[in-house]
Amino acid sequence: MSSGSFRLFFPRSHVRLLAAIAILGLPAVRCAADIQHGDETTSQSDDTGAPQSNGPSLSENVSEQFEQLKPLVDAKQWEPALALLDTMAASVNPSTYQGGYDMAVILDTKAKTLVEADRLGEAIAPWEETLSLVQVHPSYFYKHQVTDIIHYLAQIYSQLATAIKLTPGPDLAERQALQRDDFNKALSYMQRWLKDSTTATQDDQLFYADMLFNLASSGTGDAAAKMLSQADAEAVKGLHMAVHPHEEFYYLVAAAAQQNGDLARAAEYLEILVRLKPQNKEYPPQLMSIYLNLAADPKAKTATKQYYLRAINAIERAQAHGMMNDPKTNFNLVTIYFDMGQYGQATDLLSAGLKNGSIVPTESNWQLLAYSYQQINANAQAIETYKSAAELYPNDGQLDYDIGYIYSQLDDSANAYLYFSIAAKKGNLSSPYQVYYDLAYSAFENDKLEDALSACDAAGRLPQAANVADLPQLRSAIEDKIKEEAKIKDVSAAAPQ
Repeated sequence: MSSGSFRLFFPRSHVRLLAAIAILGLPAVRCAADIQHGDETTSQSDDTGAPQSNGPSLSENVSEQFEQLKPLVDAKQWEPALALLDTMAASVNPSTYQGGYDMAVILDTKAKTLVEADRLGEAIAPWEETLSLVQVHPSYFYKHQVTDIIHYLAQIYSQLATAIKLTPGPDLAERQALQRDDFNKALSYMQRWLKDSTTATQDDQLFYADMLFNLASSGTGDAAAKMLSQADAEAVKGLHMAVHPHEEFYYLVAAAAQQNGDLARAAEYLEILVRLKPQNKEYPPQLMSIYLNLAADPKAKTATKQYYLRAINAIERAQAHGMMNDPKTNFNLVTIYFDMGQYGQATDLLSAGLKNGSIVPTESNWQLLAYSYQQINANAQAIETYKSAAELYPNDGQLDYDIGYIYSQLDDSANAYLYFSIAAKKGNLSSPYQVYYDLAYSAFENDKLEDALSACDAAGRLPQAANVADLPQLRSAIEDKIKEEAKIKDVSAAAPQ
């Protein structure tokens, strides 16, 4: 059985994006008298990255406008809220220390509002501008506020990249480049966040490994290979972050191994997933495909049978859980047994499947069943199988020819002639020349000389007749016998009565 090439389907549903982004509250308002500015003092921070006590506060005007913003946010009136934030931004001068802080808070709030309004892509610009302001004046925000923004940007860029559809089209290359650019930006922000964060979770680790894998999959050359190895390493790292790690880590390792051509390692991790999630419908078919590809590898040699058996085991385990009971899989199971030379088991499964409908009763499947019977020397069952198929496909003479051929192998020339004749009348033959030749030969054996000569003539009119020497010889033998019988008839007629 040739299984062909395949690619593991890497599920995207596990990426837990943006769940933590929300406007948790508006900036705290301090009295104007508490505001003390000056880069020399306020730009300094303590060991936690927090501003000193004389850090910045919102200006009185901006504070009042934030009070107006609160009821709009509470009522989820996003458009009026965004309009007010734009008005607030236009009222400040970001080139001053105070104006820069006001602007940073306004932009951060605007980005969060856009996220709440499900306008993720639009949140990127205000957050990136916020980071630019904070880079100049680190005292504007606490360190955890900055790292949160970086984390949000990584998630948004990744989600935008994932949302780009790579369906065929004239602009496919452009969309691929855009997706890769978004993933690269997401990766850059994520690496920046991981460098400063001490609270990375399994979700964060999976998010990071997944981005590396996506970039590696869309790239080529040494850079892509290096990134794929890094994705593999980060996924393995994720497996050691908890007693019960996310199952997606196992899958990501398997996908990376498959992309590296290490199918045995891919199978190893998928086996773990099948044990952990025996009811999951995605894993068993992919595990079966891997084992069939391993079995088809010329390097497998003595391990071919072992991989076939593992493929069978993957199917039968899934079927025990009510999965992979579709006709295609049932037929795959038959062909695996057939490729292993287990004709008896293959025949039993195919026969039962065709009768109970668990295998599609196509003509080719009936022919395979008959052929399987022949392989185990059950010729009577093979003939009956062809006859059953002929009832289902009454206009196909090939089935009748196959019946006649078995009879000819059994030296039953009378039945061979009968079914070869039926085949020639029906037509729809895979090799008309062979049918007419065998009909002529069986007719000759049964002394149906006129039929034999007619079949020879039909065969002789086909293109294949020009390349064979046996048809003229058969025709000559038929003609000689006709002449001989004519002489006998003449002698008999001339004899005294």
